[in-house]
Amino acid sequence: MADTYKYVQGDTGPQIKVTITEADGTAVNLTGGSVTLHFRAAGTTTLLFSRPLLVLGDNATNGVAILQWAAGDLDIDAGNYEGEIETVTSTGQRETQYSILKFKIREDFA
Repeated sequence: MADTYKYVQGDTGPQIKVTITEADGTAVNLTGGSVTLHFRAAGTTTLLFSRPLLVLGDNATNGVAILQWAAGDLDIDAGNYEGEIETVTSTGQRETQYSILKFKIREDFA
């Protein structure tokens, strides 16, 4: 997760697919649980928004979740941002991924 995701202001189409695994590489069963992206400007502590990821069907048992941006999520100033992925299992166990996702947003031409 060291790469930087690069987007243009206002976009809603790009998706991110994440696979949640245990330390040994075993997929976490996300059935009945949730996965959320918490998003903020880099170098700040103020959360801009939290976006639930889609966890559907067979993807859930394989630890796969899909981030789909909502309208307005990326209507933000150009610059650097970061996000963290939080998982809550069906038993209520909460785990936040240690690796931080990096984002760079540029201004739209139009």
